[in-house]
Amino acid sequence: MSSSTSSPTNSLSTLQSPSNSRCSICDDVANGCRYGVPACLGCIVFFRRSILSNKQYRCSKEGKCTIQYKSRCICRACRLQICYDVGMDPSAIQRRDVMGPRTRKSRNDVSSSESNSSAAMATIPAEPKIPAVLMIPSAHISSSTSLPASASETGVLDMVAAMQERQMTCHLSLFRVGEIDIAMDNLITLDRKMSFTGLRRTRRHDLNSMGRVGLLNATEWGQSFAEFKQLSMDMKTNVLRLFTIAFVLIEQGYLTSRQDDPDLWILQNNTYICTDYFRGMTAAEINEPENHVRAKILPELVVRVINEVGVPMKILKVDLKECAALKTIIFWSSHSDLPLETRQSFLKQRDTMFVQLMRYCSSKKYTNDSAEARFGSLMLLITNIMQCARAFLDQVRLVNFFQMMEIDSLVKDVFL
Repeated sequence: MSSSTSSPTNSLSTLQSPSNSRCSICDDVANGCRYGVPACLGCIVFFRRSILSNKQYRCSKEGKCTIQYKSRCICRACRLQICYDVGMDPSAIQRRDVMGPRTRKSRNDVSSSESNSSAAMATIPAEPKIPAVLMIPSAHISSSTSLPASASETGVLDMVAAMQERQMTCHLSLFRVGEIDIAMDNLITLDRKMSFTGLRRTRRHDLNSMGRVGLLNATEWGQSFAEFKQLSMDMKTNVLRLFTIAFVLIEQGYLTSRQDDPDLWILQNNTYICTDYFRGMTAAEINEPENHVRAKILPELVVRVINEVGVPMKILKVDLKECAALKTIIFWSSHSDLPLETRQSFLKQRDTMFVQLMRYCSSKKYTNDSAEARFGSLMLLITNIMQCARAFLDQVRLVNFFQMMEIDSLVKDVFL
């Protein structure tokens, strides 16, 4: 692999790469020479993320991994080292995304800078937005659900429960429901939508739709809190990674707990994933070789989430308000990579939700359990949810690495 040795003072044309050039790191099609050498967009984004977040990766094979297009995600340590070896320049990275808004310029300064940089702007490729989900269109965010950092203890649970109900009602129509009667989207109440019985087998577009809308909803959840808004882009991504999966598992676990088939895991658009991978397939689909490969891997996770999330939620009869509390507690749970002051702020908010959930449990009448026992059971359920979320993240990476399924680009942006 060759590297470019031209200095930043050379002609701006060095920032462009020929249409047939290859990435110096993984040999994919090059997107540009933004950081000094021809590189694909994936490696440009990876290098930028690694430098801005000061990542320290470790290789389990003593730095001997082979980095190619299909295996470039297998070892981040070797991939980053190759970035350095071929000449990618950390000083060329623009750090404005993590430094906050810049000082407004005067009109004279603006006109002067525009005249000096107009040619350059026509030549230099735009900096990638990382991750795209953090630039959510305003249509997906409701200002009425924004939660102040100092929200009173008596109001936080009600507010997040209301946001959850709005999300589950508004976004259901965004899923591609395929063979399901489209009239389902005209049903009025959330409860009637949730109890819809027209199930069919989940297909690839259902999984991608579920991931995309779940990620948008989880991001909106985070953007409702001042503490999350103040984080850098990379910190937001780290917070969202496991939280999004837990967020989706809670909603799907609630739906799963409301039906009687013990072998089905239900998605938000009322499609199912079965412990029997071939259930619901046509004869032609069953004969496809790739489906036999997936059948050896995917059902194991389905069995786990049913047993560790769906079954406990069914036994406890977890309601939607408790789902909202579980999501919020997981969101505020300590993140070791956040600054100490931010972690303390997160834990304070988590403790507030603990109090709110305990009060809610105390307000209900249970047949066999006390409020304290139910609260404890819900805390144990959080442990199960987080363990399944980590297993799910590993599964997504495995599916992507072996190219078992095309994963939505927005989901890739956060999870991979």
